[in-house]
Amino acid sequence: MKKTFYIFFLINIIGSLLTGCKPKQEPNSEAVRPIPVTVTIPVVRDVPVYLESIGSLSASILMEIRPQVDGTLLGVLVSEGQSVKQGDPLFHIDPKQYEVKVKEAEAQVAIDRASFKVIQKKLDRYKSLSQKDLIAQSEWDELETDAEKAKSTIDLDEARLYSAKVNLDYCTITSPIEGRVGRIDAHPGSLVSRGQANALTTIAKMDPLVVEFTVTEKEFSKIPKDTLEIEIQSLCSENICPKGIVTFLDNHFDSKTGLLLIRGKIQNKDNTLRPGQSMHVRIPIAVIPKAKLIPQKTIRHNQEGPYVYVVQEDMTVAVRQLILGDEQGAYQIVIEGIDPSEQIILDGHLRLSAGSKVEIK
Repeated sequence: MKKTFYIFFLINIIGSLLTGCKPKQEPNSEAVRPIPVTVTIPVVRDVPVYLESIGSLSASILMEIRPQVDGTLLGVLVSEGQSVKQGDPLFHIDPKQYEVKVKEAEAQVAIDRASFKVIQKKLDRYKSLSQKDLIAQSEWDELETDAEKAKSTIDLDEARLYSAKVNLDYCTITSPIEGRVGRIDAHPGSLVSRGQANALTTIAKMDPLVVEFTVTEKEFSKIPKDTLEIEIQSLCSENICPKGIVTFLDNHFDSKTGLLLIRGKIQNKDNTLRPGQSMHVRIPIAVIPKAKLIPQKTIRHNQEGPYVYVVQEDMTVAVRQLILGDEQGAYQIVIEGIDPSEQIILDGHLRLSAGSKVEIK
């Protein structure tokens, strides 16, 4: 029994050793399938270089509407936000007291003219007597003086009449410019007066608008000295607004900030922009000829910096380290690292590494 047991024991050991010595099966190379990817190629074009700053918009003209006479406000003839033209009525002040003053001034002018007419007739009658020395010279001189005083009195009262008519006209407040009405801080029945602290409203000329921004001394040295175009873009939108031109460069840098004030004019025919908005301002200062641009989503980063995956002729992946330039929206300028003809992997980066086999979808 013991002999038989040992024989079976030896047989099991030898079988295990033989089994362990069998060579492992090589994985089937056909089971490793290429990774599907999408590709793109660099875009080659001339790229403008911009000087960039943050600016703010303001109305080209902003006028406060204030009363020029005292009185009770009878009517508000416009609504907040309404567009008005030059000369359109805005407010109406009770004109009664000013109508009375006009009538009083007209009556006084009529009295003065009647008095002057009497003196003038007397002067005409005495003129021939004076020439024949039939009246005293002192009496003639007195008549001439009375005539001059009467004429001056007429001029004075006519000026007062003109002033009274002007004040009557001021009872209807009209828009001095074409623009848009702001907030109205008055209502019918309010007492208003010339020189009051608060304006009744404001009128803003919305087209064109003025944009103001600042640049440093270093940035100023890069600005061309001829006529400058500017582009503006809202900080909350990617839409490029109409182009404008620089209309003013300040004659000195601010000693406290070291910045130079620049002002430009932007067309706003559709009233899509509003005074007070903060804008991204760009001034074109140069052009990079035949720049290579690639989508920013193709770029990856490692310890050596930015890189992209490119597809080689044998459909394997290679890594290209890049030297990048400025951003251009969704694209990036590439200074060095790729050729314009190389296919760059756009999507499908997850399983990629150098040498990976790929297929282009």
